[in-house]
Amino acid sequence: MASKIKVAATIIVIVVAAVVGGALYLTQTAPKPEKVVTIVYGSDPGTLDTLQSHSATWTSLFNSVQESLLKIDSEGNIIPSKSLATSYEVSPDGLTYTFKLRKGVKFHDGTPFNASAVVWSFMQRYINKDVPFPEGTGFANRFDPIKSVEAVDDYTVKFYLKYPYGPLLANLASYRIGIFSPSTYIRAGGPNADVPLIGTGPFKFVEWKLNERVVLERNENYWGEKPGATRVVINIVPEATTRISMLLAGDADVVLAPPPVEIPNLRQNPNFVVADVPSTRGVIVIMNNQWGPFKDARVRQAVNYAIDKEALVKNVLQGLADTSDSWVTPNVFGYTSLGKWPYDPAKAKQLLAEAGYPNGFKATFATPSGRYLFDLQVSQAIQAYLRDVGIDVELLVQDWPTFVKHLTAPINETKMQMALTGYGIMVMDADGVLTSYFGGPWVPQGNSLVYYGNEEVKAMIKQAREEPDPKVRLQLYDKIMRILWEEQPQALLYFQKNVVVYSKNIKGIVPSNIADTYDITQLDRVGS
Repeated sequence: MASKIKVAATIIVIVVAAVVGGALYLTQTAPKPEKVVTIVYGSDPGTLDTLQSHSATWTSLFNSVQESLLKIDSEGNIIPSKSLATSYEVSPDGLTYTFKLRKGVKFHDGTPFNASAVVWSFMQRYINKDVPFPEGTGFANRFDPIKSVEAVDDYTVKFYLKYPYGPLLANLASYRIGIFSPSTYIRAGGPNADVPLIGTGPFKFVEWKLNERVVLERNENYWGEKPGATRVVINIVPEATTRISMLLAGDADVVLAPPPVEIPNLRQNPNFVVADVPSTRGVIVIMNNQWGPFKDARVRQAVNYAIDKEALVKNVLQGLADTSDSWVTPNVFGYTSLGKWPYDPAKAKQLLAEAGYPNGFKATFATPSGRYLFDLQVSQAIQAYLRDVGIDVELLVQDWPTFVKHLTAPINETKMQMALTGYGIMVMDADGVLTSYFGGPWVPQGNSLVYYGNEEVKAMIKQAREEPDPKVRLQLYDKIMRILWEEQPQALLYFQKNVVVYSKNIKGIVPSNIADTYDITQLDRVGS
């Protein structure tokens, strides 16, 4: 009997030990559930190379993979705690910038982030004329002032300039200007190689299927605070209504740039959050300043008077924009408030008559469809406003590649007369917009889409970018913008708001006030 009890006890002990041991084993090895966040957006990135990208939205998403040297806040202030460069010094003559770099950081391919990587990124990519920025991005001249970049030691780098350049720090913080892993490019054949997206950021690149999706995964070795999301799937869905349907059905967690017409209903739905912020994404009507009627500033002014911008914002965009009173927004260095052009069709007709067009004229008007918030609908409304004052425009509705080609043709080949387009102020300094549109060469060599030719303005823009004294720069920008306001080489419409809608259990998707960009570095799913 005793032996049976002993055997039974032994069996119980073994069973209990097995159960407890199994429980401990399961506790120790059971993987945490994956946190997948699905985002839907209307257009494909077109490239993984942020230098070559035409999309501010995609360059911002990819900045979570490939970080810039500096991070800035919404007011343009540098945030050292979130930057790859932890501090910097500027020489008294403004010609040398010295940066101390963060230690212990690695690229996703396992190689170290150091001064050599910064030097390679700039000398072989950003200031290498054999690796040009694409037409129409406005970045072709941003780094012309850099003479060279030198590694002092593993974690100190110096930038040597040709002349003082006030916007340098702002440019180094741009989403577009990530630091590359040199070894990846060297193995693939050089700075022009087509390589996967590799950086130091909180997410790693997994895959890109053209016109289908981009997939990112969390970088478990990230040097900073890691996001909660373990995987991000960005599906490309061109149809706006389909994107919203996917959100409502639970097939998507986040919709970037939702159609304005859907916003009122989404705001009333307790299952979703609608976030919108003022942004630096300007929308304008450009006019070929070297073509027919638009050679005369009075005609360009007439276009401004003919368009009811307040009505466009209220009735077409559902309030998701702010009418423009300058070429830049108040949070950009160099801002000058110039007032707003009133809606005055009678004044428009008067100016047209004074310019020799009492019966108006005909012109073509190119527009994208789906690139900016309700861009086609805005263009159609503008067509009606212009018709009311005698300007008969033919709308040319174009897909984005065709539209970009239409806008960037040389002056002797261009067929562009008018167009609706936008510009994203990616650098919080007026130099970017003014140099690109009015101070630099015409497209395709530069980014001056309107073929503007005021040499006095060009000289002042050059002086402002080379002036080290911020107060003098502000005075120059004020004068420049007042001249542009009178000459109106392009009609300012509004700065659209940056909008995102997402499920209530998603956190860390932040619309930025820098153009139509988003911060996903702290993306997380907090509920089922």
